[in-house]
Amino acid sequence: MWPAEQLAARRALIDATPVLRRLRERLTGLLATLLDRPLYVPERKALLSRDGGVCPDDGARLAFDPLAPHAHGCPRCGRVFERERDHLVWVWRYQIWLSERALHLALLAALGGSPTLADRAAEILGAYAARYRGYPNRDNVLGPTRLFFSTYLESIWLTQITIAAALLRVLGCRVPPEVEAMVEESAALIASFDEGFSNRQVWNDVALYAAGSLLGQPDLRAAALDGPHGVRAQLSAAVTSDGLWFEGENYHFFALRGLHLAGTMCGEGEADPLSGQREVLARMFVAPLDTLLPNLTIPARGDAPFGVSVRQVRFAELWEVGRAYGAGARAEAVLAAIYADDAETVPDQGLFELSEQEVNRVPGRVDRWGLGWKALLWMPPDRPCPGRWDAGTCLLPEAGVTVFRPSHGRYVALECGGRPGGHGHPDLLHLTLFSDELLLADLGTGSYVDQTLHWYRSTLAHNAPMPAGLNQQVRVGYPVAFQRAGDWSWVQATGESFAGPDTWARRSLVCGPEWVIDVVDVDVPEGLTVELPIHPLVGMSHLPSDGRLPLGRGEAIAAHLVPRAGEAIDVHEAPGPPDLWLGPGEPLAFVVRRAPGPGRWTQAYDLIGGAITAVVVDGDEIRVQDARGAITVVGVQEGQATITRAGTASIVLTGPVTRGARVASVSRRSTARRVSCPILTRRPEPGSWEGQIPEDAVSVLSARAYRRSEREYDARFHARVATFARGTRLGFAASVYKPDVCFRTEAAPDPRLDNETSDIHSDGLQCYAMVDAWCGWLAVPVVGSTRVRVAPVDALGRSDTRVDAQWCPLENGYAIVVEIDTGRRIRTGDEYSVNVVVNEMYPGRTRRAGQLALAGGGGWVYLRGDREHPDSAAVAEVV
Repeated sequence: MWPAEQLAARRALIDATPVLRRLRERLTGLLATLLDRPLYVPERKALLSRDGGVCPDDGARLAFDPLAPHAHGCPRCGRVFERERDHLVWVWRYQIWLSERALHLALLAALGGSPTLADRAAEILGAYAARYRGYPNRDNVLGPTRLFFSTYLESIWLTQITIAAALLRVLGCRVPPEVEAMVEESAALIASFDEGFSNRQVWNDVALYAAGSLLGQPDLRAAALDGPHGVRAQLSAAVTSDGLWFEGENYHFFALRGLHLAGTMCGEGEADPLSGQREVLARMFVAPLDTLLPNLTIPARGDAPFGVSVRQVRFAELWEVGRAYGAGARAEAVLAAIYADDAETVPDQGLFELSEQEVNRVPGRVDRWGLGWKALLWMPPDRPCPGRWDAGTCLLPEAGVTVFRPSHGRYVALECGGRPGGHGHPDLLHLTLFSDELLLADLGTGSYVDQTLHWYRSTLAHNAPMPAGLNQQVRVGYPVAFQRAGDWSWVQATGESFAGPDTWARRSLVCGPEWVIDVVDVDVPEGLTVELPIHPLVGMSHLPSDGRLPLGRGEAIAAHLVPRAGEAIDVHEAPGPPDLWLGPGEPLAFVVRRAPGPGRWTQAYDLIGGAITAVVVDGDEIRVQDARGAITVVGVQEGQATITRAGTASIVLTGPVTRGARVASVSRRSTARRVSCPILTRRPEPGSWEGQIPEDAVSVLSARAYRRSEREYDARFHARVATFARGTRLGFAASVYKPDVCFRTEAAPDPRLDNETSDIHSDGLQCYAMVDAWCGWLAVPVVGSTRVRVAPVDALGRSDTRVDAQWCPLENGYAIVVEIDTGRRIRTGDEYSVNVVVNEMYPGRTRRAGQLALAGGGGWVYLRGDREHPDSAAVAEVV
């Protein structure tokens, strides 16, 4: 991967450079503890659960200490826990930590360290080779893996193990055949799970390339580089034209670290297989600076932790590597800001650091000699030069965000839709506001396995328009206009079908040096109520009687809410921003503006305090009066904004934006599976429903409808399912055939594995239908009766819908009938988007084994749970 002559040249540079010598000495010193004690390699597989690794009192993630496998402290309250599940979460991080230390040991030995470092690295590799087959590949959360619960974690582990082995070879050490056998088996397991265009697949590719290099298997390297979702494809398709990773900033950094490693393994020069894409990689180092907040924190867009500062070792190290990659002056400028002396000194976390697993740290002073192994290998010797790191006001159409920076310390951003990516939220047209402090913000996401995940992923948790009581129905939006003229800028963005078919919302921001005008137009049917939440991060205690909503701590900075005809304004309370340790935030009050039918909401945001004394709306014109009595008239129409002040010429802002080819559009699905839904006069019985429903309305679900886990499909598991209508009820009937039927009992303790209901890990049925909105229910038969335990899917709500169900056992399975009351009479010709999912469980397993899906199977069951989406639904036509 890195030739001996390259390592020798780097060693010479380190010897000649004080900051690099000090970094090498520090990293060597951090390994003393590992050298002085017996090697510990866990015997058990890691487990992800709701209660493992988190404080039961405040939900904070417990601190990781690699030297304390059975004592886990809460960073918030200080309590120490010794529970089994805390240990199994610790195992996850420790396996990543130990494999990285094997890399550290081998690298430091190659860069002039003691031979004992190489000996310890070899001991770690041998210990893993002896234990690898003993870790079971089962009960995983996201892909096949032995040591962990997700494939991408094994990919990180394998990458680090393989680099360590390659470095030992450079030192002349023999890599035992059992280590090579372990690498080959792990690589085969990773290669079996292609995650498509994903930050995780990047790491799968990196692991496969590293393994192919170590094992001398060019086919493995070629697949990692040139496969359908290999490194080349990821750089071409998963990086937007704006330079940002398509899944958002949080996953951008994770993907970038993997892509950088892939690039360094490939080498450079005439034979460089990535020679045509290195400019894309270099751009990725600076692209996140376009959206970085003025206080050097990353906006928590989508599934991202809240309040993460780049004043941490992992970010400084990444940008130092970026300098070596040609990232340019902006990377140097942000590094100079990170290294500034005004930050508080924080303890050195080097012993606990995980380079490839995000652990949020308290922001503090960072020194170049305090970075990690990548800095030792690639950091330039000279100190970065200060300068301006931000790009000013900019539109990133494919990334789907517009950023205004009207003056120092002020920042306004609008979610414009753009290209869809994984980990996104239903937050189209969400507004972020910063003026010396964060005022309105995306709350991001806390723990993936906490019940509050559904809240943080809801539209209501954002400053974005929504149908009342529901999430935005689709997230398809795009900017239609953007322009900057002197001190003024504007953007207008549209969201299609946000509240259902043939609806739209349009948000227009006119941004000046002291205030922002915010206009939200919605076009919906007269009978449909629409809401606009506003979340001041300072909270609130009462409704503003004068329409003035304080946003800052001093109450001078405020939002002026202009009344809309027929609206009501309510105050709600929900968890605020998650804390640094991913625990749910303290309860925070927020405002919801609610009004029926089409109309316009207008808000004016005072960015400096005292800049606005009154706001009056007259048609399309908004009159803003300042403290001096001067009036500015702002006109907002489709595609145009005007700003007029007495004695000055009007400023007209247009700037039409062409919609890019890779920006999302509303899907007009024509290929959905269609099934007949016969009208019945009486309710079918579970054991005899097939006698009442015509055979051509029955669907047989088997191998082609199957979603697998690490367990392959067993042909004995299959089902016959149908939909039917009766009066106002939409029904689902299924006969399920499988060995070892395994129903979870009501008395069974909650396994507390995921943020979904525990009944997902049971034989049973999931039924979904578009009834005003997309709704879902989970049905599990109750043994010893005909009763069925039915619960709504938490993430979809609609717990008020009446659902009835019955079941009966079959000789080799079970039959079940579920009816949902739609509230309206169902007639011939009606169509409903539906899905039926049959869960598969077996005794002795912790998590479900697989699923059969009416709307189509194939692929993997991981993360599917109860997250069926209407875009992949079948269509039931009432006949």
